[in-house]
Amino acid sequence: MVALILVAAQRWGLPMYRQYFSPKKVVIFVPTGKVQVGEFRVSFHEIGTLDAQKSVPVYGAEDGKIIALVSEGSIVKPGDKIAEMDTTQVVREVRNQKLTVKNAEADVVRAEEELKMLKLSNETELAKQFNVGRSAVREALKVLELTGLLYVKRGYNGGTFVRPPDPDDSFATPAHMNTANTGWEQLMEARKLIEVKTAELAASRAAEEEVLTLGYELRQMRTVAGVPARFIDNDVNFHLRIAEAARNEVFLVVVTSLRTSLKKETNDLISQAGAVDEILAAHEAIYQQIADRSPEGASRAMARHLAEVEDRMVNRT
Repeated sequence: MVALILVAAQRWGLPMYRQYFSPKKVVIFVPTGKVQVGEFRVSFHEIGTLDAQKSVPVYGAEDGKIIALVSEGSIVKPGDKIAEMDTTQVVREVRNQKLTVKNAEADVVRAEEELKMLKLSNETELAKQFNVGRSAVREALKVLELTGLLYVKRGYNGGTFVRPPDPDDSFATPAHMNTANTGWEQLMEARKLIEVKTAELAASRAAEEEVLTLGYELRQMRTVAGVPARFIDNDVNFHLRIAEAARNEVFLVVVTSLRTSLKKETNDLISQAGAVDEILAAHEAIYQQIADRSPEGASRAMARHLAEVEDRMVNRT
């Protein structure tokens, strides 16, 4: 009997004991992750100013935007360039200020010259002196004014004055270079060969003062646009200043020898509708290319200007 109980306990009792009374194992899950190196990002959700722990203010002598900056982390010492500023606007302002001064100086010189001019008698006295009608005197004075020999001053103490000799007119020119009676077709052929090149050279060789002088001549042309004689003078002077800035004596001699022919040509042109505005626009384009130091742009602008002049000469009525 005892033996049967032991067998039953071993067969059924021990497994039941283990099932209901023996301690059970507890499995715990622990999450894991793979370590990786990446960017450290900081997000701020507060409104305010974030100040650097250590900073050094940098000041420049000129205003403008930064166009180049030393690389972050670079080691610099006193005297090293850490930033490059765009000073285009500053340079332009300096150039404009110089031009203003130059214009003021030129106005003073012009005023002094005017004081030295000899005032002519009025039309009535001249008509009696030469025993001609007043209309003939008036026409003669107009022709002399267009050629630049006389200067008409209006208003208080106004009148007709003899213009002092222009030093440029005494430029040493060989006798065979006299082109006063040259036809406009030959004149245009020469101008297209010579002045396109002088404009190109002026853009690369002109000194700053020569660029300012060229700008002054352009400004004077705008001012006297309604006075034919003075407009013609400044138009011719504009082209002469370009020849001077080209720094080529041969070109300067040739362009100077064309002075009288250029005056006659301009006198024929400005009577046409829109011609004055067209000339001013062309001169502005030429001046801008020379001021910007663009030889190719200056030569193109001059070639375009001469083509417009030639077109007007061909189609004039």
